[in-house]
Amino acid sequence: MRKTLLLLIAGFLMNRNVAFSQTEIQAYSMAEIDSVWLNYYHTMIPMKVTPRTDTIPDDPLYRLVFRAHKKWSKTDTLTWNDFIPVFSGEIDSNSTIRITSRRSSDFIKYGNTDYPYTNLTVEMEPGRSFYDLYRADEWELRYNQVLFDMAELSAREAVRTYNANKETANDIESCWNISFRERKEEFISKSQQGKDTTVIRDYEIRISQELKNNTRDFTPQDFGITPIRETSLEGGGHVGYINNRIIGDYSEYLGLANGYTIGFDVGTDGFVLQCEFYALRYGKLRQSGFYYDTYNGYDWSREKEVSEAGMRLKAGYTLFSNEYVRITPIVGTSLGSLTQPSDNTQNYAYNKTENVKSKISGNPSLLFGIDTDWIIWRYHDSDGISSSGLRFSAYGTYHNYKKLGKVWSLNFGVSFIIGG
Repeated sequence: MRKTLLLLIAGFLMNRNVAFSQTEIQAYSMAEIDSVWLNYYHTMIPMKVTPRTDTIPDDPLYRLVFRAHKKWSKTDTLTWNDFIPVFSGEIDSNSTIRITSRRSSDFIKYGNTDYPYTNLTVEMEPGRSFYDLYRADEWELRYNQVLFDMAELSAREAVRTYNANKETANDIESCWNISFRERKEEFISKSQQGKDTTVIRDYEIRISQELKNNTRDFTPQDFGITPIRETSLEGGGHVGYINNRIIGDYSEYLGLANGYTIGFDVGTDGFVLQCEFYALRYGKLRQSGFYYDTYNGYDWSREKEVSEAGMRLKAGYTLFSNEYVRITPIVGTSLGSLTQPSDNTQNYAYNKTENVKSKISGNPSLLFGIDTDWIIWRYHDSDGISSSGLRFSAYGTYHNYKKLGKVWSLNFGVSFIIGG
């Protein structure tokens, strides 16, 4: 009696599980699926009806059959939702996947030149891919993903082989078919049609590494093309804020200076030339004894502000550049002078009186540092692609003022940049 009761409970639970699976995911027979395709070929095609969601019958199976093809993607891997579930015994194995290729014309942008080539992408057809709802498992899905990855790898090889040997190679689809068939047959044989999980795991690792080594970042050289070397001159401008801090002996006299800069840039093949003008205000002298102007008979005062103005000429080479950042080490020279209004006055012909400025002129100084450009906007103009963003600058400067001697300073700035 007890044994009979246990059998009844087990049977109830088994039936309950089957009913639950069929409620959640509907399985179909191949006869039902074939009837959909027959209707398509005999009715929809003659009537020139495209199987889209707004023209196919409102039926779950039709929607499954006429789903869009799934392109291979590194991140969007296969799931059982990409297949049509069928009853056990409807297909020869636990699952079957239909993979096709699509040919298209594309081009490589290299410098300012477009190099055309024939491209090939791979897709799986959800309407012709099936899995046994009651027997397929995770390893079966991973087995199909390896096949899909193999197809993508063969497509990349076919693109390179065909475009590099158009005169002697087979058409690109044949190149792909031959390579993919060889890989697929070897994998099916070694994995015993997906039964050997160790082989599946080994192939996952191997094909993943081969895809990393054989990317779709095609270059003209991949196709036997020597690209035309183009040298284009790019120009731009910048305007922004700078500060300057004197270091060493003279820091006890001059505090932090703030000011602005404006200039223009020209460059080609990574080389950059910049010319800019700057103006700084140091504020009042921190103490007396900084400088006595013998020509004007004036001792620089703690009560008056000191300013600096001049020009910089800089050159550099961009060591790192991508879509968002450019890093350019800079060397150059600057020529400027320190000034303070003196107590002496000068009368002009039009009855205007002004204080004579006391000036400390500088010899050309050495400048070195780094520019980091953060590209925020990109846009197209008549000359191609231009960009704009922010430039963060950090420089060290060695000054040699004629009446003071050697002075070191540190300079930091941020500018708005626009140009190539």
